[in-house]
This record gives sequence, structure tokens and C-alpha cells, in this order.
Amino acid sequence: LKKWNLEAKGFSVAVYIPRRTYVGLPDEVKKKARLFPLSIGPRELTVSDWSYVLEKGGSLSTTMENLIGETLESVRKGYTLASGEKVPLKRDFSIKDMIQCIESNPAIEELYKPATKTALIQRLKRADRLGVFHPGGTSAQDLAVAGQITVIDVAPLGSDAEAVLAILTNMLCRQVLTYRMAWTDEGTSAREELPPTWLIIDEAHTLVPRGGNTPAKDAIIGYAKLGRRFGCSLVLCTQQPSAVSDDAISQADIIISHSLSHDNDIRALQQRAPAVMPDQFRDKVFISSLPRGVALVFDQCTENKRGFIMQVKPRLSRHGGTDRLSGLFEAVRLLIPEDIEDETEPEVEEEELEVVEEEPIEDLPEVPRPPLKLSKEDWKVLDGWMKDYIKTLFDQEKQEYDIIDESAPRIEEPPLEPMSTSMEWELERVPITELDTDQIRIHKFGPLSALLLGKAMTRQVLYSRASHEFLFTSEKDVRETCLVERDSGDPLELIEDVTSALISAGLTLDELIHEHNFTFVCFRMDDLRVAFTVGTSEEKESIPVVIIGSNRSKVGKLAGQIRGILPS
Repeated sequence: LKKWNLEAKGFSVAVYIPRRTYVGLPDEVKKKARLFPLSIGPRELTVSDWSYVLEKGGSLSTTMENLIGETLESVRKGYTLASGEKVPLKRDFSIKDMIQCIESNPAIEELYKPATKTALIQRLKRADRLGVFHPGGTSAQDLAVAGQITVIDVAPLGSDAEAVLAILTNMLCRQVLTYRMAWTDEGTSAREELPPTWLIIDEAHTLVPRGGNTPAKDAIIGYAKLGRRFGCSLVLCTQQPSAVSDDAISQADIIISHSLSHDNDIRALQQRAPAVMPDQFRDKVFISSLPRGVALVFDQCTENKRGFIMQVKPRLSRHGGTDRLSGLFEAVRLLIPEDIEDETEPEVEEEELEVVEEEPIEDLPEVPRPPLKLSKEDWKVLDGWMKDYIKTLFDQEKQEYDIIDESAPRIEEPPLEPMSTSMEWELERVPITELDTDQIRIHKFGPLSALLLGKAMTRQVLYSRASHEFLFTSEKDVRETCLVERDSGDPLELIEDVTSALISAGLTLDELIHEHNFTFVCFRMDDLRVAFTVGTSEEKESIPVVIIGSNRSKVGKLAGQIRGILPS
């Protein structure tokens, strides 16, 4: 922190744990660890949600799903017992109310076999023993508090944690969006009911997987699509980017990637990055060898929409994850009897809790250090070496090709000194009246998708120094771009076809500009200027044709005419 001129500080944090675990902890632990009870109101769950709670993967039989739906409807609307006594509706109810309805509602008695009812009751009792389903429940307003970080820890639920977390995430996504989109009767925004909220989901591949479905998947995708305009932000964290849903990743403006080792995850990063990935970033060895604290960042909202490398600053707060607290959770789970009522806090003998808290870690046998473990000094040397490697790799003189992208080209004053004195290679301008394809330099890339190849070539025409000076002469200039792509393996034939099409549209060849491994073919017609260059990747060819002029109508008309002539 001293190297960064930063000071350590804490943050306002609240940790929500399952209600059953919470009630078994002593008050001093709750206060010190900032713990609060987490519960889900049964009324918030749909039939589909209950399927995931009661059966792993949500694979309940149709009959049992129908029984759940009948039970929920009866509890919410009220029902009549066989004796004629009416059970009033309950807007907020518990699992015990659902079990009572199954056992005593004559309508259910007539429609479903005893075995089906017994199987569902057993599953509901098991869900009730989790200690997380409780009338009222924890709402988004409890969790989303201005200036506070709220952590939801369902680890004490063990194997049931994933299903419960999926249902809770579904509920929170819906509630946060509802609150933030609400309007009062007077027609004013009711967003003040909930502050702008960041929903941060760890192990995102388990909640919004690429294949399969969970109770949270559609809710998270809907949150990502709709939440932006209402102040609802989303962060998906995962160590398996290849396993996260494409629909969720496609909504991301920013992707931050630390070191990745598996081929599938590296390919997922390359394919899903929302900004242009320079060739050097595509190297598997480079991505898997990123030093600790270094990340690749891709942001489609930046001016140039390209990937860049970032050094992450050190954390300001102490790491909060401890095995000690997890041990307490496990101890409480073992101490609390299964038939405990959530409403009452059990009296736990002080001696037993003290044994858990004072577990003598120092008495454990000493484990020798692994002989190959690196010291802090070794890590510093290794990190320094990697940083030097990255700096050298991305030095401008070492880059074969620099991809940039901007919302519009910048109009720059031409330099006073000759360009040849400040550039690594000479520019060669060749006036022409007829095109000789042998004079064209064709830039060859490594393996690229057609989309990335087209983007890279378009940016080269727009932002290369040579083509920029030819095309852009005024700040009032407007542009149109026509992209011609083909998988023929013969770029010279494509060049001839494009040139013939431009001449047919009334354009006249003006000059060739050779710059490094690119050739820009330039055309004129009155105050309109057109240029293109060609690049290939494997069997793919790409030629972006850029039309520039000061009159928007003329530029649009010429672009339409060229598109009609250009080969498809």
C-alpha cells in the first residue's frame, strides 16, 4: 500500500447467513462478524422454484409439480376443511402451512394419491430443516443499503447451497428491478425506495450456465438487459468463462481477465471480448503467464474500443474469509437439534461454544514448508521479470500491427517536419491511372474470425497516418464504409472486382500509398474521396471501402451506388 500511496481502511459490511445457523451463534460472534439472518419467504417462490428446492436439478414429476401448484393456490386463496370450517387466505405463509394444507384440504385429498402427498410432505419437511425458509423473508430493501457491502454466505447449507442461492438470486433480481422501475401514483419516480445497486455474483457459471437451466438464469439475463437504464449494475465472476451463458456475457461492457490456463476458457475470452483483441493478447502462453495482479481489460465504451493491460492496485481492506468462522458454522449445525423452531433461539451451553472458539490451532502438528515454495523475494523477481516481458512485448517497435478503434477519426494538424524523420518506415506515394495488382501489398494475419478481420482492416483505413491524410481534409467530413468479404483464397481477384466496381460508380484512380505491409488504393470524384486496403486470414479476404466527403447526401448516395455494384 505504501508503494501506491494508499492507506488500509475497512468498509461497511453486512454478512447474511442462513437463519438456522444465525440463531445458534452467540451474540458476541454475531456482532464481531457483522452477521444477520438470511431467510426466504415461501410466498416468493414459484412452482418451478420449489421444484429446484425439493429435487436436485428441478426434476420433479408432473404430478408432484401440479400438487405444489394446487397447494400454493389453496394457501394463498384459502380453502374449506371437510368439517365445513374455512381456513382464511394467507398472504405470507410458512412451509408448515403448506404441509397442513396438503394434509387437511379435501380438494387435494380427492385429486392426489396418498403416496404422492407423503412424498411431497417429506420433501417439504427436509426443506424446512434447512432453516432458510421463513415467513416474511429477507428482501432486496434489507440487502441493498446505500454505502454498504452486503455479503450472502450460504455455505452452511452444504449441498443445498447452490439451489437456495439460485432461488435467492432470482428473487433479488426481480425485486431490485421492480423497485428501481417503479413509479408512484403521482407519476414521479419511486427509485428512492432502493439505491443504485451493484449485484456481484461469484461462481457465475453455476447460476447462469452456458448449457442447462437454473432458477436464476433467466432472471440474471433479464437483469443484465434491463437494469442498465435503471441504475442496476451486474458483475459476473467466474474461473470458467467458457461455462457462462452467451446471453449474459453479450451484455457485458467490460471484461477483466486474469491468468487463464485451460484452452476452452482462453478461447472463450478471445471470442467474447467486447473490444478488439491485439494479436499479442491472443497468445495462449501470454494469457496463462500473466503475473499476479496483472489483468487484461476489454471495454467497448472507451474511445478506442481496444483491449489493454492493467496493473490492479492492492486491496485496502483485510481479507475477510476465515476457516475459523466456517468452523463455527459447522459446530452450530451439529449442536442444533433438527426439530428446532426458527422463531426461538436455542440455549447453547457456554462451555461447548468456548471449546469451538478456543480451538488450539497452535497445538496442531507443524507442517514443513514445501522445498520448492518461492519466497517473497523470489516472487518479486519473477513478477518483475514478467512485467519487463510484457513491456517489451507491447513496445511499439515490437508490434507487428496496432489495432485501434474510435467513435470518429481525429482531425490532426499535419506535422511541420517530414514524416520520414519520425516514422519507422517510409511512406511511398505512387500516382496511377491504371491499377497493377502486383503493386498491392496484402497484409496477412494469423487465424482471425471474419468479424475481427473486418474490424481490423476498417480501422487500418480509418486511422493509418497515410490513408487518414488522404481521406480527411476537414472537421465537417462525413463517412460511409462498405465491407467486402470473401472466402476464395485469391485476394488479387477480389481487388480487381472492387476496383472495377468503384470505377463503374464514376470514381477515378488517384494514387497508391504504401505504408509498412499495407497498400491503400485511393480514388477521387469531385470532392469525394475513397480508399481501400486488403488483408487476409487463412482463406478469408477482407476489403473495407471507406467513402469520405463534406456533403452527407452525396456520400450516402455514392455509398448506396457502390454497395449495389460491389461483389457480394
